[in-house]
Amino acid sequence: MSEQLRIYAAPMEGLTTILWRQVHHRLFGGVDAYFTPFISPNSNLAFSPKEWREIDPRANADVPTIPQLLTNNADHFLWASGKLRELGYNRVDFNLGCPSGTVTAKRKGAGFLTDLPALERFLGKIYANADNAVSIKTRLGKADMTTWEPLLAMYCRFPVAELTVHPRLASDGYKGEPRPDAFAQALARCPFPVCYNGNIYTAYDAARLKQRFPTASAWMLGRGLMADPALARQLRGGAPLTAEELRHYTEELYTAYRRYYDKGEPAVGRMKEQWFYISRHFADAARPLRRIQKADTPPEYEGAVAAFWRDCTFVPTENGFGEGSI
Repeated sequence: MSEQLRIYAAPMEGLTTILWRQVHHRLFGGVDAYFTPFISPNSNLAFSPKEWREIDPRANADVPTIPQLLTNNADHFLWASGKLRELGYNRVDFNLGCPSGTVTAKRKGAGFLTDLPALERFLGKIYANADNAVSIKTRLGKADMTTWEPLLAMYCRFPVAELTVHPRLASDGYKGEPRPDAFAQALARCPFPVCYNGNIYTAYDAARLKQRFPTASAWMLGRGLMADPALARQLRGGAPLTAEELRHYTEELYTAYRRYYDKGEPAVGRMKEQWFYISRHFADAARPLRRIQKADTPPEYEGAVAAFWRDCTFVPTENGFGEGSI
């Protein structure tokens, strides 16, 4: 399973921040590249303080990072990719996969897939002018599969550095099963590397995909890596996650957020999001997890976490977390 395998950490808003990337890379590793939560260049032609924190080369010096851009304006994209090139990033990723309604309503992310002529003009301009490599992360369409065939043909006309396919529609969100046949189409037709993303929760899931798609360029891990921070290591033949490692990981992550934020409440909020996924490793976790989710202050959070570790039993997961649980 580990030979010639490239593993990516998917961009997840509010979760895969620079602080998470630093902690995860130091404690677990196994990831070839971490994709940043999307950066949205606009007419201001300036990175926001939040965006700068994610791309600051000093913070990412030891963490292999690929910035992801979300826009439907080619000039804004080219400005951002040029600035990122100056900062030392030789590859940027274009987000055509975000299914969020607030994003798609602005004809961005997967919402841009509804206007293929405009998207083709956009791609033509950025690939003709960008100095760095441009990869794409895509869904199959917004609301129906009629988009996928012409969309795939369009991608094949451009020098895409790598195409990451999440084989769902935007309207699917993260529910139901991905459409592996659509990924097979991309793998067969694209003249560039094609990466698979979607529902890789365990080493067993990745092994099944590798058997069906042995020529995929990489696997992109999202919710599975949030739930099991040792998943990438395990895909490379390393040991599975232990309770002791998970406890140390949550403590280190919480410490990093506490050091970063002047007040403790934002750190508690960040950790609540992490615990939503982490709790899948425990039996009898529903009630202790609710206590964590209700915590507003550091003392409340720390007490709830102590009770969680006292009352819940760690259960190593081998065959997935179950439909709808993540």
